Amino acid sequence: MKLAIRAIGIAALGILGGCASAPNVVSEPSAQGIGELYEGQPETVFATELPVESADDARSRAVRALGEQNLDLALYMYVEAAKLDPADDESMYRIGAIHERRGNVELASRAYARAVEIDPAHALALQGLGRRSFDARDMDSAAPLLERAVAADPGLWRAHNMLGVIADMRNDYAAAVEHYSTALALQPQSPAIFNNRGYSKYLAGDLEGAEADFRAAVELDADYERAWQNLGLLYARERQYTMAIGTLSRTAERHVALNDVGYIAMLDGDYVAAERLLAEAVRISPRYYKTAVDNLAELRRRRSSTAAAAPAVPAASAALPQPTSADRSVGILLPREALARYAGTYKVPPGYNVTITLENDRLMWQAMGQTKTELHAGVDGRFFFADEDAEIAFVTEGGQVTALVVHQGLRSRRAPRQS
Repeated sequence: MKLAIRAIGIAALGILGGCASAPNVVSEPSAQGIGELYEGQPETVFATELPVESADDARSRAVRALGEQNLDLALYMYVEAAKLDPADDESMYRIGAIHERRGNVELASRAYARAVEIDPAHALALQGLGRRSFDARDMDSAAPLLERAVAADPGLWRAHNMLGVIADMRNDYAAAVEHYSTALALQPQSPAIFNNRGYSKYLAGDLEGAEADFRAAVELDADYERAWQNLGLLYARERQYTMAIGTLSRTAERHVALNDVGYIAMLDGDYVAAERLLAEAVRISPRYYKTAVDNLAELRRRRSSTAAAAPAVPAASAALPQPTSADRSVGILLPREALARYAGTYKVPPGYNVTITLENDRLMWQAMGQTKTELHAGVDGRFFFADEDAEIAFVTEGGQVTALVVHQGLRSRRAPRQS
């Protein structure tokens, strides 16, 4: 989502810049302009309140009003406290926090900026200012403010999370993962941070680590759509198309999931799979699906361009069969007793369960949260999926099946049997 840059964010940062550029000028904080930070019910509403005796009295009454969810009175009392004690950076921060809670970005930024003028190391006020710039997509201004915030208080997980996002945007994935990991140490039950770190690992090429984080996110919140979407797209990049479609179908209609996976397959150069997936998206869509139709047209254009640019292949070479670990054109029939020994639950790294069942003499594979798909027996003892570039080998020790191994491209993952 695009956000417009707010002028107040630039103005507030300008105030801070002015302070930083004149370190030799010593001036006492002034009460001038503090009254302008109040916005709420007319002040006459509070005429029945006992007169404020001191800044401490005002702060105490503000805290009590906050506990009663009376934000107008709390704001009024914090403003009174700041008037009586212009060096009160904490009341100024609280004024900003109330305005932020109400969505008044301009007054929140002004209050945070004033708090930082009083105390340049006020971590929460720095985080508040950094968040304003972050939300306005002004990352060059947000980053130094957030870095100052975590330097003053390393326990600010929100600041670390925002710094992780900024590092990702700058392609500094190692720094991003470090910030997200710090945030998770402070907030270990946050699915959003797990999702963010997973995406950073994905961008860095650590697909196994990304999968672990996306799965952690959906285990914490089974309805967290963004993590399901990222997990599905990761499976698509790994050419685990069946799992990708099943995962994406949790948050989108099946024809949309087919289109998305087909599009990634096209980008990845797997034109055969892309054609099948996109054509199926068009076929099952309840209405004319322009996006999938356009993707199919683009795919065919790419295939034509590739074929035209490819050098001629000598006839002798063209006749040579390509080596494969399983002949996918041939699925052999195994007796029920042979298939039954593979049924069970297996734990696939980085930590999700796959259940193998025998149904009507067919061996079925079901990953956690996915639909079932059939495993076909290959001539070489391995099993394969009809529409996915992956193979399954079962490990037998002492006559018992103890594990399975998922082979996909250059990657293999051993899954010990759980039951």
